[in-house]
Amino acid sequence: MKFFFKTNANQNIGSGHLQRCLNLARVLKGKNQIYFLLTKTSTSIVKKLRNEFKIINFKDDKDILKKAKTIFKHKKDSFLIIDDYSINYKWEKIISGFFYKTLVICDDISKKHYCNLYLNQNILDIQSNIKIQKKYKENYLVGPKYALLDKNYSLLLKKKAKKRNKLKNILISFGGSDKENLTERVLELLAAKKYNFNVIVILGNSYQYSFKLKKKFKNYKNITFHKNLKSLAKIYYNTDLSIGAGGISSWERICFSIPSLVFQVSKNQKFTIDNLKKKKMIIYAGKETNFNKHKFKQQILHIKNNFIKIKNQSQDSDIFVDGYGASRVAEILMPSTTAETSLKKASKSDVYSYYNWANDKDVRASSFNQKKILLQDHKKWFYKQLRYPKKNLLYIFKTNKVYLGQTRLNISHKTAKIDYSIDRDFRKKGLGSHMLKLVLKKNKSKKLRFYAEVKKDNVKSINIFKNLKFKSISKKNKIIFEKFN
Repeated sequence: MKFFFKTNANQNIGSGHLQRCLNLARVLKGKNQIYFLLTKTSTSIVKKLRNEFKIINFKDDKDILKKAKTIFKHKKDSFLIIDDYSINYKWEKIISGFFYKTLVICDDISKKHYCNLYLNQNILDIQSNIKIQKKYKENYLVGPKYALLDKNYSLLLKKKAKKRNKLKNILISFGGSDKENLTERVLELLAAKKYNFNVIVILGNSYQYSFKLKKKFKNYKNITFHKNLKSLAKIYYNTDLSIGAGGISSWERICFSIPSLVFQVSKNQKFTIDNLKKKKMIIYAGKETNFNKHKFKQQILHIKNNFIKIKNQSQDSDIFVDGYGASRVAEILMPSTTAETSLKKASKSDVYSYYNWANDKDVRASSFNQKKILLQDHKKWFYKQLRYPKKNLLYIFKTNKVYLGQTRLNISHKTAKIDYSIDRDFRKKGLGSHMLKLVLKKNKSKKLRFYAEVKKDNVKSINIFKNLKFKSISKKNKIIFEKFN
């Protein structure tokens, strides 16, 4: 399959859109050909991209349409991914005719798009979700579980988090360009000796004040500058507080549950910031245009004096962002074969995956107890399950890219009760039946009696157990399935 990414990066728009496309492209490139369609991307960025991907440069967006017939010849094996705010509905409709399918990535719900699949990685309210459902029917991916982070976030998230009891390491990152040079204004205040902070500064590819800034702070041993890093994951992982803009990088900070002081530097960030404020997942610093030194100092002192409390409030962000967004989207676009799936035993780091599966609306509707499960109750239950690995067998069904679902066997007196679920993104593909086949095969030597209780209106599960040759006994509100292995 050929994947074509239409995006851009420059001093005016920053590099966030390009970066999330790169993160997705790097997951897809193993078995596919990757192309980037660029019109307004700076020369230095294009040069770096050429080392990794095929680049097609155009004068402008009209130029792409003019040359489309010549360049995009094989519709059946071509997929277009658009992440560019300058593109409109009319352009999308014309260009889509040259591709098998089109995915549009956009955080602005007010815009209308022509596409086969729409992706918005924001936390949306009920009203916004309804609007998207009306526009795109079932052809949408909404929420930070689809945040397109690089693979290093998911890898580091598995490590045991470091315990920090005081504010020491502060990261400043205002994206690719930071035209208003908020980086320098913030750094001037944090560099003061009275704070005794270690300050890490990330300079974007299009940041034009690099030489001036490094010269100004060259004698400060507590300040470290970085530029042109392929991934910020390791730096974020070792950070106590992140200071930056409320754009795409919000999900990088949230992935590691880092307390964040966030500025609004553009209009399109307002929606994301407002929703994160409601969830108490960030501390809002205000609009960049209203930057006030006194207010900023007060906020820093407040965070320093209340660091443990603020850090605890930021915990459990893994519920929203698990670092697998790019892999998840890649699996949706290019599903693995059943031969590429496998089982693994669950571990403590999987607690949030199980929590999200358990609270999926369809899973709750199919359960005998339909109440939403509270996080603290879930954690106690989950860790207790893991403490008795001979009695409780928790399997995760997966590909090499992402988790697909789970099966749990609770064993007592040679009888194993089955609980299972498939992630909502991967249903209607016959994966539930295949997953249970693998589990039964794995435990064949134990000579167990397997059984499951299924609600009478849960047709999908009923059919799965019937296909697996389970015998059934009908009760008042449920069907009991059993099988001797």
